[in-house]
Amino acid sequence: MLSSEILPEIGEWVRTSATVMSAYVYPASKDYLERLTGWITEAGLGCKPLIMQVNGGCATVEQTLKIPVNMIGSGPAACPAAALQVGQRLSAREMIAIDMGGTSFDVSLIKQNEVLRSRALMVAHQPIRVPGAQIHSFGAGGGSIGWIDSGGALRVGPQSAGAKPGPAAYGSGGVEPTVTDANIVLGYLSPEAFLGGRRRLRSDLAEQAVQERIAKPLGLDVAQAAAGFLRVVNENMVNAIGVVSVQRGIDPRPFLLVAGGGAGALHAGRLAAELGIERVLIPAEAGVISAYGMTVTDVRYDYSSTLHTSSSD
Repeated sequence: MLSSEILPEIGEWVRTSATVMSAYVYPASKDYLERLTGWITEAGLGCKPLIMQVNGGCATVEQTLKIPVNMIGSGPAACPAAALQVGQRLSAREMIAIDMGGTSFDVSLIKQNEVLRSRALMVAHQPIRVPGAQIHSFGAGGGSIGWIDSGGALRVGPQSAGAKPGPAAYGSGGVEPTVTDANIVLGYLSPEAFLGGRRRLRSDLAEQAVQERIAKPLGLDVAQAAAGFLRVVNENMVNAIGVVSVQRGIDPRPFLLVAGGGAGALHAGRLAAELGIERVLIPAEAGVISAYGMTVTDVRYDYSSTLHTSSSD
C-alpha cells in the first residue's frame, strides 16, 4: 500500500498518516467485504454492494479497498446525505442535520444543497486528510449519563449506558440516569409506546435513577432534577450546532432543522426554539436516518494530484 496511491499530495506526514490508517483497517475490511459480496451473489441479488465513504458518497468494493481510509467515519456522513434527500420535499437548500442516537449527537451543515466538507478530519488526533463531510460530534445521546461533578454541578455525558445495560428504564440492570430516563420522568417519552408498543419501559426505574443520582444530591424533587438534566443536554446540543454555524459566521435561523436519530425528535423543538429556527423536519426515516442516507446517496470519487508550478503562475 503506497502513500502515492492513498493520498497523492505534498505533505509527508499527512500522507503517512492516511496510509498507515488505510493499512490498519484494510485486513478486516477486506475479509468482511469479500464475505458480504459472496453472500449477496449466493442470495441471487442482481447488484453489487456500494460502500459508504467519509466524503458523503458511496463507492464500489474495489475502489473502497484501494483507499480504505475513506471508510473511517463514513457512518455519520450518511446523515447529511439523507437530509439532502428529505429536504427536497420542502424545497429546502439550507439545512442543519442532526443525528441523536444512543451515545452521540452528530451535526452537519448544508448550504445551497451542498454538504460542507473538510480536509482537516482527525481520528484519534491523527490526520486522514481525505475530503470528508464536515461532522461535529460529541457525547450526547439517549443513553448519555447524568452525573454530579466534584463541584456539585450537573453534567451530562460523555459517559453512556450503551446498549447494555442501557437506560435504567430498560430494566436490564442499568442504574445510572440517562437522557432517556429524564424524558420518561417528564412524560416526553411514553413507556407504553416504545418500539410501537412492542416493549414496555419501566418508568419506576427511571424515576428511581434520577432520584438517587441527581435529585437527592442536589436537593431537588425528581421532576426538577429531570428538567435540569434535559436543560443541560439541550444546551450542549445548541452549542454543538453553534460550532458548525455561529462560530463560522453563519446565522442558523433561516435554516431548516432536519432531526434524525432515535432521540432527535424528542429534542428538536427545544433546540429550534433556542436557536430561533422556525422550521423543523422530522422525516419518517428519522430513527434510521444514516442507514437511509446510505441508500440514497450518490457514487462519489474524489481525486487529487500535484501541480508543479511557480507562484508567479
